[in-house]
Amino acid sequence: MIKALTISDDKVVCNLVEQVITTACPNVSLEGSCGDVAQGEMMVNARQPDLVILDTRLNGGSGFDLLRQFSSPSFRIIFISNLLEYALKAFKFNAVDFLLKPVEPEELAQAINKAYDLITYEEKLQQRIIGEKLKSLNKKEKIILNTSNHIHLVNTEDIIRIEADGNYSTF
Repeated sequence: MIKALTISDDKVVCNLVEQVITTACPNVSLEGSCGDVAQGEMMVNARQPDLVILDTRLNGGSGFDLLRQFSSPSFRIIFISNLLEYALKAFKFNAVDFLLKPVEPEELAQAINKAYDLITYEEKLQQRIIGEKLKSLNKKEKIILNTSNHIHLVNTEDIIRIEADGNYSTF
């Protein structure tokens, strides 16, 4: 389950998002909504969403003003706007999608599900990378040491001291 927020001063958009998530996005939990930049910043910081459905125009500024409050947003974004001219700017903020008003429910559901797929893929990839790093940490480094009679496989962490002895070394 991923957490989503709606930040829009348009009540029609907020109601549509709630309706679409309830009916068509069972893996998404709507954690709240608000309509201005200051409340949006507080809500994002408090709820730590995975997805923000963001209007380009808000009370107290724009959706872009809100995003500038975060040095590196950890959430995915779906922009909603009535102006196509914001689309390029939205994608510079790594938007998952950009939807024009009036938003069709099917189009919104597709965008939310696309964001869900992207978020869960990234989480699985991150878990795999962490798992591989942990495995490599658990592997003990070994070194092969030759003597005149034997070949020894020694854990490097078991070596306390190495002393040079002409062309040889004493471990």
